[in-house]
Amino acid sequence: MTHLVAPVMGTTVSIDVRDPGVGPDVAEAALAVLRSIEARFSTFRAGSEVRRIERGELALENAHPDVREVLGACGVLRAESGGAFDARRNARLDPSGYVKGWAAERAADVLRGAGARRWAINVGGDIVCAGAAW
Repeated sequence: MTHLVAPVMGTTVSIDVRDPGVGPDVAEAALAVLRSIEARFSTFRAGSEVRRIERGELALENAHPDVREVLGACGVLRAESGGAFDARRNARLDPSGYVKGWAAERAADVLRGAGARRWAINVGGDIVCAGAAW
């Protein structure tokens, strides 16, 4: 069993893997995915791709594919919600309302890919889990 707790994406992340055959390196790899996503999407880091796009320093077509995917999904959600969900408010670009759940799924992909069957990931309340606790 592995249980990690770390500050990532402006919140506390926990990764709990209950498969005896899955080592702590797998949970660490999932955490590394979350940290790389944080680096691209942080609304607090001046050098993140989201901040650079907001300032006009990075064109969307030159951004990481993950950024293009998330901002595209945010655009769809804006249209579907009639503007109730909008990643661009008050001249700020902030996809946080979407990206934490999306990031939790990307971390879950790492666990699934390693064959884990019993696990839970909590990214500040966005939770993805599989299997029974025991």
